[in-house]
Amino acid sequence: MSPLPAWWNELDGSRPVVHVTQGTVANKDYDELIAPAMAGLAGEDLLVVVSTGGRPVATLPHPLPAKVRAAEYLPYDRLLPLTDAFINNGGYGGVHYAMEHGVPLVVAGLTEDKVEVSARVAWPASA
Repeated sequence: MSPLPAWWNELDGSRPVVHVTQGTVANKDYDELIAPAMAGLAGEDLLVVVSTGGRPVATLPHPLPAKVRAAEYLPYDRLLPLTDAFINNGGYGGVHYAMEHGVPLVVAGLTEDKVEVSARVAWPASA
């Protein structure tokens, strides 16, 4: 297991946490999801936690907004219980873990199996 990032102690419940990732496959163009999410949330009173899915953090658009923290990978078993919302590309693993932890999802993805996974997120519980 990788060590936790130096900023991890900021996830102390004093501010809502929104996690944003494009996963580990469809993460080449941050303008698809991560950059717009960071820009859109920059003025909110919360902490945005970005995972690059293995790409170096230095590849993110810089400078990062003041309320953004980033890492290549994050341990979902530890992060998601501290997360108030999760914006992602509809990857099966991330969606599965978010549902397991009851984290509200914003899902956007068009490649691989992401359309199918996104459809399951939107499926009404009564169906």
